[in-house]
Amino acid sequence: MKTLYLFDIDGTLVNINKIHIDAYRMDYQSVGLKPSNELILSAFGMSESDGLKKVLNGLGANYDPPLAARIMRSHRPNFIRALGRNSIDPLEGVVDFLDELKADGQHIGVISGNLEQIAGIILEKSGLLPFFSLSSFDFGGLSRVQIVQRAVARARTSNYDFKRVVVIGDTPYDIEAGKAANTFTVGVATGNHSLQELAKTADLALPSLKEYKKIIEKIK
Repeated sequence: MKTLYLFDIDGTLVNINKIHIDAYRMDYQSVGLKPSNELILSAFGMSESDGLKKVLNGLGANYDPPLAARIMRSHRPNFIRALGRNSIDPLEGVVDFLDELKADGQHIGVISGNLEQIAGIILEKSGLLPFFSLSSFDFGGLSRVQIVQRAVARARTSNYDFKRVVVIGDTPYDIEAGKAANTFTVGVATGNHSLQELAKTADLALPSLKEYKKIIEKIK
């Protein structure tokens, strides 16, 4: 029986905070709003929808569906503009871990709060896309928990043979979502949250995925 490994993208597989911040600032500026970098960062790890609500609330602006739709429609072109010619490199340990899981025949998926088009650009540009046979993203209305649950449901309807589900992420939001979906949770301190903070709720917390063998040993 195999394991289903579900990876967050930003802060877990890659870290491109500056690019994301620049894109989000352009999104909000397009509708006359100017959130601080700190407010934008505070929403990282949430789904796109929930993060938008948090930023608008932080600005004292009412959540308005037409306004939210305008902001989301601008995100893809703004992300591409912010990315420019920058490369996206996997974090240390990521490729080694994915190589080992693939060689062992494990099931590997991504669960990201990003909109699908943005997640696809990141995975393709980083060279990580071929590792994943399953994905679940926000399409403008899902919570992080729903994104994880959707991935597990897709795996089951695709007749994946797995005994356990492991959620790997860099924020408390990832861990909370994994817990709510009854998965084994791993926190990696390669994003905006400390090892100590992640260790409070994750089943296993690691400084980075360079120590991925500890995950494999833990779930045997």
